[in-house]
Amino acid sequence: MNMDYDVGNIFCKNKSSFAFSLICLSFSFIGLMMIQVWSFSATVKVFASIMALIVVILLILTLGRVGSIVATVFNTFQLLLYGYTYLSNRSSVYLHLLGLSLASLLILITLRVFTHRVSEKMNLLRLKIDEEQNRRIESETAAITERAVQRTSLIVKHSSLADKESVTETIKMSKTPRIDTLTTLPDREMLMEHIDTLIEDRITYSQSDPDDSEKLTNVTVIYLSAELNNDFNRSIGHRSFDLFVQCIAHRLRECADPADMVGHVTGTEFVIVTQRAFTESELKGYIDSLCFAAEDSLSDENGKLISKVRAGYSVYPDDARFPGDLLENAETAMHEAFFSSEDYHRYDESFRYDITAGLDNMPLDELKTFITKAMEDKEIYMVYQPMFDKDKKVAGLEAFVRWNSSVFGMINNYEFLAAAERTGHIYNIGEYTIRTALEKLKEINKDFPDLTMTVNISSIQLRNGDIENSFAEIARESGCDLKNVIVDIPEESLLSNFPLVQPILEKLSDLGVTMALDNFGRGYSSLNNIPLLPISMIKLDGHFTSDLKAGTSSRVLTDSIISLLNEIDVPVDATGVGNAEQYKALVEFGCTYFQGKFLCDPMKDEEVMSFLRKVQG
Repeated sequence: MNMDYDVGNIFCKNKSSFAFSLICLSFSFIGLMMIQVWSFSATVKVFASIMALIVVILLILTLGRVGSIVATVFNTFQLLLYGYTYLSNRSSVYLHLLGLSLASLLILITLRVFTHRVSEKMNLLRLKIDEEQNRRIESETAAITERAVQRTSLIVKHSSLADKESVTETIKMSKTPRIDTLTTLPDREMLMEHIDTLIEDRITYSQSDPDDSEKLTNVTVIYLSAELNNDFNRSIGHRSFDLFVQCIAHRLRECADPADMVGHVTGTEFVIVTQRAFTESELKGYIDSLCFAAEDSLSDENGKLISKVRAGYSVYPDDARFPGDLLENAETAMHEAFFSSEDYHRYDESFRYDITAGLDNMPLDELKTFITKAMEDKEIYMVYQPMFDKDKKVAGLEAFVRWNSSVFGMINNYEFLAAAERTGHIYNIGEYTIRTALEKLKEINKDFPDLTMTVNISSIQLRNGDIENSFAEIARESGCDLKNVIVDIPEESLLSNFPLVQPILEKLSDLGVTMALDNFGRGYSSLNNIPLLPISMIKLDGHFTSDLKAGTSSRVLTDSIISLLNEIDVPVDATGVGNAEQYKALVEFGCTYFQGKFLCDPMKDEEVMSFLRKVQG
């Protein structure tokens, strides 16, 4: 006989409470039976019998099938006892008790039949509810997928993806897309994984045969971008632009070596990953041929449709040691080429760093001491940038950390955070920024109770720190209102740490804060990840807002992404808004919040309250 606890029991929510109830009711029944046997008072015997009947009813109602079995055993034993006693002394008292016991048995059987029928109806109702919920979820998923297909204009007919149904099925089968659906080339994530694999293979080979290092070939990442002629740029439509991008992809795939990976990043930007032995002149010749292939993709009666193609490249291990840095450095070099007279550039530290190069050359112990002293001397401090709504009213502020060194001057954040991570000071600085920002929020909310404060958490804090517990402790000590706190999580943290990051974000969200995905659009994550995380806001990366002129691919893509996010009720914060034209376009697209130099520069702590009193009234 299976006496397992029924997980659907509505009175006992766990095995412990079920066992406790069973034991208490069983001992109660046994005690009442002993009173009936040993008591000399007929009134007490009848009262005990009535109470035993109530215990039987409670057993059936609260403990379900197991309670019915136990009650049947007890009632049967009681019936036999009363029958034997009545036959022994013919007492009228036991005749009454025998009648009560029979009545109890009939009530038991009736209740059991009734509860069984009710249970069947409830199970049927629960099954119908589950079926309806599954049907609604499937319907909503299909609708969202359909909108993604229609609104983003990124899924077109192609030889390997012949119709919309096949594309939709591909989206459903994969949590994150691996192949760019427009060009059928690898997307950014797949490029990243391929670079990572090449680097790992190279490291493994060098460790297995360290004496054969001359045979090692470097990993080269080439980042290529095509700029359209102005006349074509103004007249091109969405579909024509898609066909144009597909044509460039086809030419690059034909031109590239079969051993190399050609990928599509966004718009007219492509990446070629190669691991072949090049001399410097051979590599430059290869890049020249790629640029020529892209530039010669299409032409009309007025000439070529592309005004110029620029490329940048970076090489492992000389220019970077991680896939993300390698790709980012190649992109930085490409942008540098657009501002110069040359067609392409190799990445150089001077593109990004200036006077702060001294931090890279500083010994680790000295750098630790240097940063510690900077914190003690308050060279490291907080600034706050307002976040505006579409009516240009302040909705909140975002806290940023800055380092104005007495030796190097103002240090850019990239170099600052790299040094902090290298020395382990990232945890102290992270705690300082969170604590200072939350204390500032409490001060602000005294006069402006609805304003929010956004704090940033780095990828390394998520990976290696106890951020959820330390954040909870700091929040408790600050006494701020957590519903006004927004926590920015960098998009990069989702690339290789999604299983690790997800439960941490859930714990942070449980504190009552709003979770925002920062830097969205750098290509690491997918819109498909958003429903899997407690994300309540998306912050568009600055490159989305940098070029919103009519007809540009950036404008089309930005409009599509904002529209799609609005469809799933996720507010969008556009960062890096630099001019009135960008602001107007983002308002038209449906952005909820806005940040950037056009609206307001970051301000120091002592300037915040006076600014708010001035603009908020």
